[in-house]
Amino acid sequence: MSYAIHGVIATLALTAVAVAHQAISLNDVGFAEARGRLTRGWAHFLYATQHGYRSYAKGGGNSSN
Repeated sequence: MSYAIHGVIATLALTAVAVAHQAISLNDVGFAEARGRLTRGWAHFLYATQHGYRSYAKGGGNSSN
């Protein structure tokens, strides 16, 4: 049950990020830097959630550190 609730929360959060990214993409004047930060943040979020925060904080799943 909690997996379903967390799935719904994650879906809503990802949808909000996608909508914000689309809104920024529609207005290119003065938003290039913000769009770049949002895209980098999104990539970091996906990496952290797919590979686990612990390995992400250590430098990656295949890292020896």
